[in-house]
Amino acid sequence: MRPSLTPSTVISTDAKNLATLVFVLTLFFSFIPSLLAYCFKKEDEFVCVAAKEALNWSITLLLLSTVLAWIPFLGWILAGVLYLTNVICCILAALNASKGLSYRFPFALRLIA
Repeated sequence: MRPSLTPSTVISTDAKNLATLVFVLTLFFSFIPSLLAYCFKKEDEFVCVAAKEALNWSITLLLLSTVLAWIPFLGWILAGVLYLTNVICCILAALNASKGLSYRFPFALRLIA
């Protein structure tokens, strides 16, 4: 079950900035920023939830892109669509994190609970 962040929960500016940074860096470094944030910032609930979400998203993308790479032509086109989806979703997640809101990626496997 996902921890709920109630609107009355006070989220520090540092937590918002770090969660935003995790989502932005996920675009460039895949699962590494979210894994580092998940390992080292477990005491901050907002950052931990954002890191788990980004980590699940990155793992899902790695699995999907690996499968699509083996499918000639159509798979390569779908991998390009997947990349564009990654860019759009990470930007939306970063914008929500900067506002102090949780973001849930649309089709991520929930491997890290």
